[in-house]
Amino acid sequence: ARTIQREYRKRYGTAPSLSTIQRILDHHHLVVHARRPRAPYRPHPAAEVPNAVQATDIITRWIYGGSVVQTFNTVDIYSNDVCSTTHADKSSAVACQHLLQTWKTLGIPALAQFDNEAAFSGGRYAHSISHVVRLCLYFGIPVLFTPLGEASYNWPVEIFNDLWAQRFWNRHRFSRRGDIPRAQHAFLHWYRTNYIAPRQSDTPARLRQGYPIQRLRACWAEQLPARLPICAGQIHAVRRVNETGYTSFLTVPLRVGKRYAGRYVWLTLETAEQRLTVWYQPRADAEWRQLKELTFLLKEPVLPVPKQFAR
Repeated sequence: ARTIQREYRKRYGTAPSLSTIQRILDHHHLVVHARRPRAPYRPHPAAEVPNAVQATDIITRWIYGGSVVQTFNTVDIYSNDVCSTTHADKSSAVACQHLLQTWKTLGIPALAQFDNEAAFSGGRYAHSISHVVRLCLYFGIPVLFTPLGEASYNWPVEIFNDLWAQRFWNRHRFSRRGDIPRAQHAFLHWYRTNYIAPRQSDTPARLRQGYPIQRLRACWAEQLPARLPICAGQIHAVRRVNETGYTSFLTVPLRVGKRYAGRYVWLTLETAEQRLTVWYQPRADAEWRQLKELTFLLKEPVLPVPKQFAR
């Protein structure tokens, strides 16, 4: 319409309005309206009760003087309740400390969800099981890794990270890392008892009322072995298939097929059987289809989950 209007003015002077030209073009079927391609369906785990799914992320900030602050945030997807701890680094050992504190306060989850940060996934070594995953499996908790490079999949944590930055970090000036926990405790108390998150009907504290919460006992955390074994359990990952028909799991390339290029598959590793299965769901109301079943050998023996944590 803009091009026609411009040429009309060059030849005849006054031209019809853009809306009039557009209406004439539509009437004569001379316009093809661009349609955005529908985004492929991404499967998400169900979170219908507190602690069904807990998602963890890391946010990095600096205090005056240049010291770095790594804040680990774990959000209960159902209630949006949060456990938040600050540390000097984001190593796997620190991540394990945060998870133990989370399970003492929020409770033990049915599924622990992480992005692909090295502290969670274990880095670039193929077939290796990270300390974080070992800790989860030791307590009978399955693990889910989100799609690579897609922060939007973890949207409840990202929303909390934004709120934390605006309502907490930007309103305080810290010169020592040790000053943060006290102020953070006050912020979290306000958040749990007064804040209603987007897509939520009530505060986190009220949404968790009436549900049984199984919390981690301090003695259980103190009795952890020096080196955590790989225990029997499940490690899941949601992955997008690339244009060549491949994806990856624990840095191991995996062929799914060009038919599924651009779509998302759900990968499940049964550590006890050392079996990896590939599942596909085209939409939320469709049945799951098993695409592949492969042997996925681990580098060390797999032990059963301790009796008190078996579920």
